[in-house]
Amino acid sequence: MQRDEDSHSTSGGHSNVLEQEIGLASQAFDEFSKSNYEQSVNLLSKLLTLKGSDKKIFLNMAVAEYYKSGQTKVNQLQTSLQDIVKKIQMENSNSAADFAEHCVIYYNLAVTYYNTKQYSQAVQCFKQLESLGENMDETLLMKIIYLLVDAYLSSFKPYKAFEVIEFFESSDKLNKANKQTLIMKQYKMKCHLMMRSLDGFSKEIKHLGDATKLQSKEGIFLKSQFEMLLRRYSQSVKTLSSHQGNDTRNKYYLMCCANNIAVNYFEMKKYNLAHKYLVKAVEHKNALTELQKKNGPSSENLSNNRHYELLYNMGVTLLQCNKPLLAFDCLLGVIQSLERDSYSEKTSVINCFVGSSTHKKAILGQGVNCKNFNNSKDSSAMPMPTMGFASLCLENALLCLNSTNSNVDKSKMKKKKKEDDVMDADGSDVDYLPDDLAAESIGSNELFIAMAPSSPVKINEINNLRCSILTLKCYIALHHKNYLIALRVSNLLLQQPNLSGIHRYLALMYKAEALVGLDRLPESTDLMLTDISDINIFSSSDAAYIQRRDDENINKCEQNTEKLQNVNWFPHTKEGAQCIMHYNVAVVSVINGDLVKARTFLQKSLQHLKQPYPTQVYYLMIYLEVAEAKGKSKDPPNIRSIVA
Repeated sequence: MQRDEDSHSTSGGHSNVLEQEIGLASQAFDEFSKSNYEQSVNLLSKLLTLKGSDKKIFLNMAVAEYYKSGQTKVNQLQTSLQDIVKKIQMENSNSAADFAEHCVIYYNLAVTYYNTKQYSQAVQCFKQLESLGENMDETLLMKIIYLLVDAYLSSFKPYKAFEVIEFFESSDKLNKANKQTLIMKQYKMKCHLMMRSLDGFSKEIKHLGDATKLQSKEGIFLKSQFEMLLRRYSQSVKTLSSHQGNDTRNKYYLMCCANNIAVNYFEMKKYNLAHKYLVKAVEHKNALTELQKKNGPSSENLSNNRHYELLYNMGVTLLQCNKPLLAFDCLLGVIQSLERDSYSEKTSVINCFVGSSTHKKAILGQGVNCKNFNNSKDSSAMPMPTMGFASLCLENALLCLNSTNSNVDKSKMKKKKKEDDVMDADGSDVDYLPDDLAAESIGSNELFIAMAPSSPVKINEINNLRCSILTLKCYIALHHKNYLIALRVSNLLLQQPNLSGIHRYLALMYKAEALVGLDRLPESTDLMLTDISDINIFSSSDAAYIQRRDDENINKCEQNTEKLQNVNWFPHTKEGAQCIMHYNVAVVSVINGDLVKARTFLQKSLQHLKQPYPTQVYYLMIYLEVAEAKGKSKDPPNIRSIVA
């Protein structure tokens, strides 16, 4: 709240009115300082009747009303500030005094947006202040810079945050004291970490010189994230654990530490340990909530609310722990929290429903007749872990991706036009890599899309996510015996650009399955005889990561062999993928009555399968032995491919 004591040179009867206005303003400010908010509101109401439509009084009234409500009616405060902004836009005043008032009003509105995690709107407030830095109080300007950088980093736009930091460094007006410089250095290191610029981060550490400056909470998190990007996860956990007991009263700090330790264990593929630390993080969050209830609400509580981020991480971890039902409940809670948010924010949660990360989607299931997913009696409109509800989720996922792609196309056009605005007019979630930073970043000139509460993803990963969604749509169509839909979706999947090897492989398998269901057996056989040249889960644009990730995925599958049924069907090599194709050709040959051909392709498939063979192989072998022994080659049973 500001002290409203404007000095005017008046005479006569107006002097008494002016003295009364100054007295009321001073009393209102004093009452507000004493936390007598109701009395402050009453005094401001009297002042408003004397002074008329004064924007500063309206601002103070809105703030006093907010504190009077116990800092709970943040939406009412936002509405009041938005009304004041509308009046400002109608006036079009260019005076220096009015500009200073406008800065305060816009800043307060931006703070409310930031505390409610509406980061794009917070940045948009400062678009109105075209001459940022001119005729503005230095203290207020520093607050705006801090808020802008925090908003950009919170929305995963490090390149735009970097531009604000460069404005601070190049400005001659700002006081670059040691405290401000250290804060900006830490912001800069955060930007480098988000940009995956490890060299830039190392340079900033060298510029600091004194290692003790990174012993704060911010510094500890920065060092642990740096270790994690270097894939030194154990060192990152050690850094967090060694400082976790330094501040046992700060539940928010302990919650963040436990969450970050869980992230490291997740990357180490120790999913049960990750789940354990996420449970600890939730416990700290609950303790923090209880403490906030005792102390009363505040704006800081809104911005520090990490409930849905923890819920998201818990859901992803439970998926990897082979607990899909519990994961479903967690991710459903996250989806419900994003009902009012943009499509791009929902897309990250779609990422979870489809799989554990952007590329790890192609996991062969137990077959289309799995009893665990029998949902014939359930309504697909209800949020239940059923195939019908999964189909609705996938339709929504495609809609979200279409919206994301439209934002990307607009942003690319703006980049071509070389528009250097601080914030895109449409609030686009795409972040650019400026040309002067391209050399320092891994993967130069790559675009990122914010996917809160998940990490941002690159543009080329969006197509991988689309292919994963289409793959699941095809699987569900086969489960429901909608063979025409499965055939159409599989053809659409095969037409996607930069199609990864495993997605192409599954598309061929599902298309062949659909053709069998449509009684087009010769076409299905010809399709399954296609040579398999690649089963990588990465597209050709991700060639730099293929070898490392392939080794990790193979090790992961081998470690989980005893836990997952039918894991032997997952092809680790292109030869293994080809042998599964041969097995399915044998199945189709049995359906077609050609037992000799079935025996031939079954023998081919066994060449690359390790013992013990999957159960379905024994079923087919027994069937062929019985059929050949009895000489019954007609009217074979209606057996089907088990890999779909």
